Amino acid sequence: MITFCSSCLQPGRHRSASLLLITTVLVIGLLLTGCGTESPADGAGQADASTADAPQAHEDGAHSDAQHDQGSAEGGAITLPAASLASLRVETVDVTEAPVGATRQFPGRVVPVPDQEGMVTALLVGRVERVLANEGDRVKAGDPLAVVTGPRLGDLIAELRHAHIDLERQRRLTDRGVGIEKNLQAAQTAFAAARQHLRALGLSAEEVDAMAASTDDANGIYLRAPTSGVILQRDATQGGPVSPGQVLFHLADLSPMWVEADVYERDLPLLTTGMDVRVRTASGDGRVHQGALRQILPDVDRERRVTTVRIQVPNDDEALRPGMYVTADVATGSDVQPALPTRAIMTDGTQSYVIVAENDSTFHRVPVAAPADGDGQVAVPELPVGTRVVTTGAFQIASAMSGVEAGHSH
Repeated sequence: MITFCSSCLQPGRHRSASLLLITTVLVIGLLLTGCGTESPADGAGQADASTADAPQAHEDGAHSDAQHDQGSAEGGAITLPAASLASLRVETVDVTEAPVGATRQFPGRVVPVPDQEGMVTALLVGRVERVLANEGDRVKAGDPLAVVTGPRLGDLIAELRHAHIDLERQRRLTDRGVGIEKNLQAAQTAFAAARQHLRALGLSAEEVDAMAASTDDANGIYLRAPTSGVILQRDATQGGPVSPGQVLFHLADLSPMWVEADVYERDLPLLTTGMDVRVRTASGDGRVHQGALRQILPDVDRERRVTTVRIQVPNDDEALRPGMYVTADVATGSDVQPALPTRAIMTDGTQSYVIVAENDSTFHRVPVAAPADGDGQVAVPELPVGTRVVTTGAFQIASAMSGVEAGHSH
């Protein structure tokens, strides 16, 4: 408030009072202007600072949203948002104590049982007249597989028929009482020898006797299957030459089959005949064949230091084929230890691992030594009993974990 004294307004002092009033008003105005007005430079500086801060806040918010969508990783663990968990439908299983056997794995190959194999060979010099069977054909014992002929065959048939005619003549003479016993015995011996020569070529007794009584030209002899089974290999070619000992067909009965596995000598004390064996093929279909250890051969290979063991496996559906490579799993003991179902074990191609659930939304990966294939329970001594391990949804969680780690590396 501005107060004016009355004496200042008296007559004679009017000019001086007016100048004082004007000066006072101007000073007060300047003071008020300096206190209430913001300088243009200061205002522009504050506006620039505010504008510079705004984009940074936007970028931080966008990064936070992206991290929330993928899940956040800290200390090797990943935390997934509720929306992701709902779509995964995660299921877990607890590590429990169970009797789990220590298992040894041995490489092996499928072979026919030797007593169920058969080789068909040519026993004369000649050629193949006809081929009657092919690889993959299923045959029975005695079925004809090929017809062979040769120059020597004609001589043997002629010898047989001559011996048969002489024997019949000596028998008739003996029946009439004019025969000589010595001549009859000689004829019998000659006929038996002629029969044996043809039997040695693979003909049956019935075939030889029919040939002896016949006068028809022989077009060859049948080579027959020595056992029932499947023809694994055919080397007979129509019109092709044959020689004694040449194998023309290889066949075998495929049920049961043997697996010949290589066992290092250090593992031999763990094996006994009669043990159960699980056989897995290399085809990747996951099928397991149950078998039993039948033989442990006595010798050890001097270079590889392995012994061959033979495992007999039923093969009614003939899924196991000769020459297949397989793995033989032999349970050599049983201990109660932390265990999981095999379906909980995962692998990245170089190492097996499991996805452990710390809570309903946070997970981390733990390496284990258990195999990722097979069935049943496997030992996981790396995990305490009660650990929650993801089964359903484990692959997706592992993929998300890899994605978050890759993002952090950038």
